[in-house]
Amino acid sequence: MTPEEFEKALWQSPCDEFVAAVNVLAETERKPLLKVIKSVRKDVAKETEEFTGAVRIEDLDKTQAAAKKWQTKNPFVEHNIVLGVLACGTAAEAHRAHIWQLLWEYRALVPSVLIARNPAWLDTWVKKRLDGEFPELDWATVRQLLKAGVIQKPDSDGYMTLFIQGMRGYDRREKAPYVPTSERLKREPEYLEDEVWRIFEFENHALTTDWYSRAKDAPENYETWPDALVRLANEGDIDRDRLLDVTLASMRQEMKQNQLAAYGKLHEALKPGVEEMTARHQAYLDLLVSPTGPVVSFAVKMLVKLHRAGGLDEDLFVGAVGPVFSHKAKGTAMQALKILDKFESGDDKSFQKIAEVAITAMAHQSSDVQEFALRILEKGFAKANAATRESVERRIPFLPAKLQRKALELLGRSEEVGSAPQEVDDVDIDLSGALESLTPDLRNLVGIAGDAGTAMPPVLQYEVWNLPCVADREKLDPVETRDELLELAARLLEQVEAPDQVEILLHGISRFGKDRSGNFDKLAAPLAQRIEKGQPSSEGLCSGWGAVPIAFVDLLMTWWTGQQYDFRQTPYYDEPPQAAFAVARIREIQKILLGASKYPLLSLPSYTSGWLDPEDFAQRVLDRDEKQRLREYDLMQALLRLGPGNRQRALHSIRDVSGKSGRLARFALGGDERPKWTDRRDAHLWHCAARAREPEMNGKELLGPIAGKVPDMPGAFVTETWNWSVKVKESNGYRLARIAFDEGALTHIDTGNTHKRDRLKEARRKLLEPAWLKWPTIGLRTWPEQQWYSISQFSSAWRIHWLAMQHPADTESFMSVAVYMLDIRIDENTSRDTPAHAFFSAVFDPTRPWGEVTSLAVCLGLLSRSSDSRGYAIDALVPAIESGHADIHRIAEVFSKLLKDGAYKVNRFGPAMTTVLEASDLHKWWVGSLVDAIVGRLDPLPRNGYFLYEVALECMLPLNVRPSHAMATRLKEHRGSSKTAKLARELLSLEGPTIDEPRQALVSAAWLGRQQLASSFQEL
Repeated sequence: MTPEEFEKALWQSPCDEFVAAVNVLAETERKPLLKVIKSVRKDVAKETEEFTGAVRIEDLDKTQAAAKKWQTKNPFVEHNIVLGVLACGTAAEAHRAHIWQLLWEYRALVPSVLIARNPAWLDTWVKKRLDGEFPELDWATVRQLLKAGVIQKPDSDGYMTLFIQGMRGYDRREKAPYVPTSERLKREPEYLEDEVWRIFEFENHALTTDWYSRAKDAPENYETWPDALVRLANEGDIDRDRLLDVTLASMRQEMKQNQLAAYGKLHEALKPGVEEMTARHQAYLDLLVSPTGPVVSFAVKMLVKLHRAGGLDEDLFVGAVGPVFSHKAKGTAMQALKILDKFESGDDKSFQKIAEVAITAMAHQSSDVQEFALRILEKGFAKANAATRESVERRIPFLPAKLQRKALELLGRSEEVGSAPQEVDDVDIDLSGALESLTPDLRNLVGIAGDAGTAMPPVLQYEVWNLPCVADREKLDPVETRDELLELAARLLEQVEAPDQVEILLHGISRFGKDRSGNFDKLAAPLAQRIEKGQPSSEGLCSGWGAVPIAFVDLLMTWWTGQQYDFRQTPYYDEPPQAAFAVARIREIQKILLGASKYPLLSLPSYTSGWLDPEDFAQRVLDRDEKQRLREYDLMQALLRLGPGNRQRALHSIRDVSGKSGRLARFALGGDERPKWTDRRDAHLWHCAARAREPEMNGKELLGPIAGKVPDMPGAFVTETWNWSVKVKESNGYRLARIAFDEGALTHIDTGNTHKRDRLKEARRKLLEPAWLKWPTIGLRTWPEQQWYSISQFSSAWRIHWLAMQHPADTESFMSVAVYMLDIRIDENTSRDTPAHAFFSAVFDPTRPWGEVTSLAVCLGLLSRSSDSRGYAIDALVPAIESGHADIHRIAEVFSKLLKDGAYKVNRFGPAMTTVLEASDLHKWWVGSLVDAIVGRLDPLPRNGYFLYEVALECMLPLNVRPSHAMATRLKEHRGSSKTAKLARELLSLEGPTIDEPRQALVSAAWLGRQQLASSFQEL
């Protein structure tokens, strides 16, 4: 084949004909053809350059049409280039070839090319393609190469991953009937000697849940890997004893929890008999020390079976079972105790060993486990020695109140059981001095009235705008020199520690503008190179997915190179409405860089929390060069950040400033200025000024003749009621609950279920004219439905904090983001991507009132499986109870909606609230009152509702109070011997005043917290 013929074949021949022609060539004939391949590859790159680089969304339709036209004209050339490199290229060229660029039908030609050539580098080439996170080859290719004898069997995990996928057997692309995995393995028995056993040596998906087995289109005879292994073992194709042993040995490895659990499930699926279990008696005991809960649960389950069969060694079990009680699983601990309960403790030595285990179980977090452990101790406690009695006594303070009484009775201290709990010391509170030092506005703000201290304080209700100032007094200072600004940019490229540093960077870039004097290019070049090579830090300014990091890439590259950058190339970089305004601000600063002027931003916050001091704002308006064009996004952001306090002095200082900025500033600060009909084109600016002037008033009255220009959407003017509900749907046999905000609380856009072309048109429309760009307070309350990429926009803690700085006065809209994200992640063990503290940042600020959405976010945190979400929610609730931010009735209403019909798991309520009530007697009263209010609202009580009664008993028993009349009425409805009914009877047996009649000590403690809140406001 001549080079000319080869080039013609590259461009025009179908892939199978091209491969057939190349395969007959000798190695000496192949080498000269590599130059032809390189030349054609350059030609292809040149012809396709216009539609393979960065493309604007506005040009997508045109670009896609050009790409389709070119591919129709040249359907084979790109695939032939890849196949040609494998057929003629050097080892280096072959390693750079991208197999994934081949269509599936052409990828099947790869084995033929490689077998015909059989190059010396083939083993190394295959190994490299299998060592990545995702193997680039498929099982059919590797299998053919092995069968042909041109490669050695790889020893990599990637090879085993392909083996598992390939031998699973089902592929929608295959036209042949489905063959079960076990049948495939029987046809190729060499795999039964090696590969099958290597499955147990690394983490893989062979034995974990095979979701396709539940799919509607799965073949009737579909066989999972565990099913196949069980069948092969039972039919004698693989060694059954070896399989039983390897499953147990594999559970001692350091692997993910679901992987280890899968080994246990396979062991159980083999249904070992009594003799087989007895032979593995010690192996089961050894697994009890595992740090993985499912492994311990499996081991206990097998020991239970062994015990029922009479094959369990009691002494060995007692000596090994202790670590079981360090795990959270209640069922596993109860199973272990049930075995222990059946052991005979005739002599003192036997009892002491059993007692030691039972005392260890008393440290378990479940009250049921603790109670069972006490019952075991009761059976032979007369034999307890001094050390055992002392150990029990040390556990008493950590037991629930009702079990503390049982433990005292066990120790023979029954005289202490009937005594009233220790009263909280009365707090002598004299509010007269505090009232004299507080202004009337502050007294009203925190609910301090003339009857302070005689009854529980009223519900704390105030608007942040009524405060004398903001809580955060940590000032932000701009950078002074350009070199300092470059140093800050370099740090933020590595890691963004605080969002206020981002604001300082934006202000500095806009302030210094295009200044490239001195050694700027030399200092900026390495930073630009890092981004160009795709090496930004995962925690930096340009990390993550979405429009925000892309906008920062464009801004920084434009600043460092002096050339315009624009990477908005697909709708997948589209931003959710909450981030759209922030992106627009970044783009505006990028335009400033491309112009000739410098523009110190008006919107740089005065404080780290995002507030802009009115006097700072006024001074910036005075210093602004009126000849400069006003930057609208910057001005809107400055207006939305205006804080309370110092407004009159700021207004007085700008009384003579002319122009648009002066009028808007005076209006925002409370002056007599009003918009006119001629201001209708600037309605978005006047709207932001109105929200800055009086955020909670109906801005339509303030805007007068131009009010009709503002969209009638949530967030435009007065904050509407946040109406929400819980929607439950069935998915693959699971009940999935999600929070849904009703129309009027949020605006929704739905772009998730449309055709791809329609989505592109929608993305273009949103880019050119989205409402939330001109009306950012509307954007904060608009959520795209079913958009996976909207979640990724909030995958960094600093972005969440930065969003909170967009409109500091509107805490509720910001907390809607927290609700959205906490709800998605409520069943995860740990919070994915973003630490939960980012969502609770506003909750820890004492100047922020708790509204409906804030309360909902805290409740979701308390019900979360994630330890950090739950921990931050607890840390927020404890001080909020003391200060009065946490409204019992509002939070009870939230919980009743979440827990109704078992939508959210009530069993998580108990552990979270148990931690809260331990803070003080005031917290016990508050939590007890909360449960009392929740029970009154829940009809019927959800499944596992006894968790609510456990918490109520834990609160009321030490306070020596009983349920309210409404709760008592509900308690009387329970009959029978269920745990719920038993707890109901215990609650009804309590004596003392009802919980809604708190004693004076609790009232005084509540007022003390309210007084401390007022004092903190006074200090501002």
